[in-house]
Amino acid sequence: MTDRVYPNDLREFALAKAIRAGGWQAPVLWFDQAGLALLAFVLLFVMPMLHLAGLADMSLISQIGRYCALALVAIGLDLVWGYTGILSLCQAMFFTVGGYALGMFMCMHGPMDPKSGTIPMQLFVVTSDPNLVLPWFWQPFAWPWFAVAMVLLLPAIAAWLIGFFAFRSRIKGVYFSIITQAITIAAWLMFCRNDLMLCGTNGLSGIQILFGGDMRDPGMKMGLYLVSVLTMLGATLFALALVQTRFGRILVAIRDSESRVRFTGLSPVRYKTAIFVIAAILAGIGGALYAPQTQNINPSNMAASASILVVVWVAVGGRGTIIGPVVGTLAVCLFESFLTSGRTITLPFAPEWLNAVLKQFMSKMPQFWMLIIGMIFILVVLFLPDGLIGRWRALVAYVRGTSP
Repeated sequence: MTDRVYPNDLREFALAKAIRAGGWQAPVLWFDQAGLALLAFVLLFVMPMLHLAGLADMSLISQIGRYCALALVAIGLDLVWGYTGILSLCQAMFFTVGGYALGMFMCMHGPMDPKSGTIPMQLFVVTSDPNLVLPWFWQPFAWPWFAVAMVLLLPAIAAWLIGFFAFRSRIKGVYFSIITQAITIAAWLMFCRNDLMLCGTNGLSGIQILFGGDMRDPGMKMGLYLVSVLTMLGATLFALALVQTRFGRILVAIRDSESRVRFTGLSPVRYKTAIFVIAAILAGIGGALYAPQTQNINPSNMAASASILVVVWVAVGGRGTIIGPVVGTLAVCLFESFLTSGRTITLPFAPEWLNAVLKQFMSKMPQFWMLIIGMIFILVVLFLPDGLIGRWRALVAYVRGTSP
């Protein structure tokens, strides 16, 4: 085993010595190599089998499907933040735009106003005008190919406009974060307006019909769950392959020293804009997968806190790892679901007063969840700066006998 131990790795070094002493190197190294395949096996085969056996209800399946859609946003942010060093706070906006694009298509094929027969019922949330005319920009969304194209193009165009002008002006660091957060808040305010005819703060609710199938049908829910899982796994493999290319190595060089990249004759603006657009497209796809599973998409999905949550997912999992954001998203979202579900914890051998305290504590969790998220982020920054996957990789390196 290497004698070189970094100060932050003392726990991993000690644990690695124990693993080697106990003869557990092979299982640890196998798990490190097969981790993604194992996750795919659990999501694609184990969860559906548990549902068929009656051990996992459809609400849990749909919940995990939604989290896989959210993981696409985190993967995109990891490419931008973890590999390029750009902390973007507008990924939730791209996610919501993608959700609206597919949601409008679903509205155009969902319940219609009985009088006109051509105007989605959702529009009557923001107006009571009996002579309402379908807005012109709604009409093309009746075509599936147009809606799918908009899921990709709208976030991509918005990202190109933001990225090109910001990066060309050499805006970076905290200033870029502030600008992207301000743009997101402006978009949120715009989407909340009733006169925009995007259903105001209610958003597109009650969207049920997707390509002729009813999202209330268990078969449709399972199908969309599998599509979400496969898309998330495909995006993970795509991102892992991308960062191994020359393009990916240039992104890392920009993160480490943008001025040196510029001196070599390369244009950082092009590469930063390109990865920003790719991340936006991933977020848009995530939104398009998320909206049908919740049968709702609204401006709150791009609230300021939503973009901060994505940063927390990436930080918890480990930025600059691709796998980390997926793990962080699933872990934080499942933890949030548990704490906000209203469930109580009962310890079998604990005194009655302790169980009463735990019950009271759990009942208050929905009110203080965002505070807990903030505490998690602070603890990760202080004690796990590399995230869960970063710490795992340090452990594996010491198990192998090398330095991380």
